[in-house]
Amino acid sequence: MEAGGVRGSVSFLGLRGVRFLLAPTSEGGAVALLATSRGRDVALGVALGAELASVLAADGEDCVVGLSEECLGVSRVPVAYAHALQAVAWLGSRAAGSSPGAASFELLGPRRRLLDRHTDAELEELTTRILGPLRVVEQSSRSPLVGSLESYLRHDRSIADAACELRVHRNSLCKRLARIERVLAVDLGAVDDIVDVRLAFEADDILWSRRAAAAF
Repeated sequence: MEAGGVRGSVSFLGLRGVRFLLAPTSEGGAVALLATSRGRDVALGVALGAELASVLAADGEDCVVGLSEECLGVSRVPVAYAHALQAVAWLGSRAAGSSPGAASFELLGPRRRLLDRHTDAELEELTTRILGPLRVVEQSSRSPLVGSLESYLRHDRSIADAACELRVHRNSLCKRLARIERVLAVDLGAVDDIVDVRLAFEADDILWSRRAAAAF
């Protein structure tokens, strides 16, 4: 987010009477602490975030908004920030045009919340076991296998849509996916295997969000 985006956020929140603290992050974004009443409707917070993203987009700022659960105390700020980043990661996993612009960690579903209860070591083991072999092959072959798999899942396993996003021919993507199946010893048409791969990507998102929050 550029300086104009930070100023736009300050103006937007101020005009709506929201009490807040806002600071830019080293990664070009911004983090805000909002003073809200207990029990505030999560959907209202998401709607406010989506409106902010829309306003900034109209000003030329590429913006998505992730919200955490209620943060009770300063000691919970790092956890809340990590959860907000998980919401941002979830928005990034959506296909272009289908992202609502804002999301709340509380509405991401039980699967991610269950994963979030695991330690970094446990999440690292999951991602390494499932995605590790693919990353090794990718480094040696310089073929974007991980990104291709992410795009395929992001588009609900639509070859046509994923190929369009990746700007490759459908046949080329099919060959990549076949190679991915061989490397990972999975069947991308099997529900159990798809769930395992999705869990690995979600665990990776959680690890990223925790590290980013710790570095803030």
